[in-house]
Amino acid sequence: MTKQAGIYIHIPFCERKCVYCNFNTTDFNSSLSGEYSEAVINEIKFWGAELSGANGKPAVDTIFLGGGTPSIVDAEDITRLIRACNDSFSVASDAEVTIEINPGSLSRLKMRAWKEAGVNRASVGVQSFIDAELIQLSRTHSASDAVGAARALRDSGFDNISLDLIAGLPDQSLDDWRFNLNEALQLRPEHLSLYLLEVKEGTQLFAQIKRGHRNKPDDDLAAA
Repeated sequence: MTKQAGIYIHIPFCERKCVYCNFNTTDFNSSLSGEYSEAVINEIKFWGAELSGANGKPAVDTIFLGGGTPSIVDAEDITRLIRACNDSFSVASDAEVTIEINPGSLSRLKMRAWKEAGVNRASVGVQSFIDAELIQLSRTHSASDAVGAARALRDSGFDNISLDLIAGLPDQSLDDWRFNLNEALQLRPEHLSLYLLEVKEGTQLFAQIKRGHRNKPDDDLAAA
């Protein structure tokens, strides 16, 4: 049986950093983003050549563009990154190619370009369908933006959509969580990614809780 690899491409740019995030990210800059994409393309080419052997190029069955916010960068950069993967690796014809999306950085032009580049799975960072929770998380989109993004993706031909939600937020009730789940299910996604909030040292949220500006999440309620 031929072993197949998966490629993860980290896009470290965001419109702004969320209060709970401890990932390696920075503010979006168009010029820096272009330079970063070029550097990653060179890395893809290097490892494609390095890992190729008598049996040819390494076999790949998944490509995942995560972040950060991959949807914030120019569509052409996404296309170039995927093209580099196809040129440097033996990517399966039915490979799953995923892009993580912030509902606030979505456009019809980008969706069309992603589809043409081979993206066939959209992972939408909804996190909550309650505007007050999104504001507390410093997200740059609204609940209506999230609903609109899911519908726009469907209208653009995406038939594999995943939605992210975070549970156990400060002051979040069970009714709030049920509401978020019900709203997500109304959109009939193919997949849901449900995360339990982790308050990491070094994040803005950790500092806010430590200073008493935000309530600490209730562990028992989160477990329920």
